[in-house]
Amino acid sequence: MKNLNHHHCFVCSEENVKGLQVDFKPRGNKVVGIFTPTEDHQSYDGITHGGVLSSLLDAAMNRAILE
Repeated sequence: MKNLNHHHCFVCSEENVKGLQVDFKPRGNKVVGIFTPTEDHQSYDGITHGGVLSSLLDAAMNRAILE
């Protein structure tokens, strides 16, 4: 990724201990990141909160643009 400061990013910063810490990697013309939600990320039992999902999509699109 280009040299940008993402130290506080909720989704992709390894330094943000309260964040999701997703490590996005380029793969061909795609960006891939692995995230396994826990109960802390649920809205209803067994359902990941939409805000978490939206944040993941937002960060992935941002990373794809910067690659």
